[in-house]
Amino acid sequence: MSCPLTDSACFIDILFILDTSESARGDLFQNQKDFVSLLSDKIFRLKPTRIQRYDIRLAVMQFSSSVIIDHHFRSWRGLQNFKQTFSRMSFIGHGTYTYYAISNATHLFQTEGRGKSIKVVLLMTDGIDHPNSPGVQGISNDARALGISFITIGLSNVVDRAKLRLISGDSPGIPVPILDEFNLSDKIRDRLGTRLCPHRMAKGIVMFCHHAPGDMVVKCDTVAPDGGEDYTGSSKDFMALFLSTQLLSAFPVVLPIENWCALQGWLETY
Repeated sequence: MSCPLTDSACFIDILFILDTSESARGDLFQNQKDFVSLLSDKIFRLKPTRIQRYDIRLAVMQFSSSVIIDHHFRSWRGLQNFKQTFSRMSFIGHGTYTYYAISNATHLFQTEGRGKSIKVVLLMTDGIDHPNSPGVQGISNDARALGISFITIGLSNVVDRAKLRLISGDSPGIPVPILDEFNLSDKIRDRLGTRLCPHRMAKGIVMFCHHAPGDMVVKCDTVAPDGGEDYTGSSKDFMALFLSTQLLSAFPVVLPIENWCALQGWLETY
């Protein structure tokens, strides 16, 4: 994900997708709605660190064998209006077709998402699809290639974790969060926060999010802005460690010093 830094705003579009198939009937449906309401409040309390404000829009969709968009991005009129709208959601029932949820989410972002916004899908499902549902790997890869990021949440411990990781692109070592997990809304808020905000990882080093799939930007120099300590050694050490981890698939790196250079230039110095 990329956070377009301007003088005034960072644009963020977040889509909640609820599983309203037969396996989510009853408490699980209500639990999803309660989670959306709670997390929405916490998202709007996130504080940016290097820009003046976040410009956030929310949308909500439900799916089973069909898809209903209960609140469009284009209908955004503020948080309270959003919460009032999705609180009136009715239950669909029928089988689970996650493919259609992802395809409709992709189309929604393509038609209503802002061009330079961060695009996030929070998908709640058990991942146990109807036998006739198409596979999700290809369409998930295509959506992520368009800059759409997925956070998947299991409805209960009866969940196809492998399928949820196919959608999110997470590695097997990353646990799949479960809807009734203690303090889940805080954990997801923090996870969003680390992707939306720049965070200092070491002296003279800041991590940001993707500008586009596969992009990585490196800002480099040898002298601290105050003319003090030389950052070259620590910056290279950090880059070597960073490039050796899977984090590279999720974040580029920015070293906040004076001159821009290509990543290749850095790699050639090792």
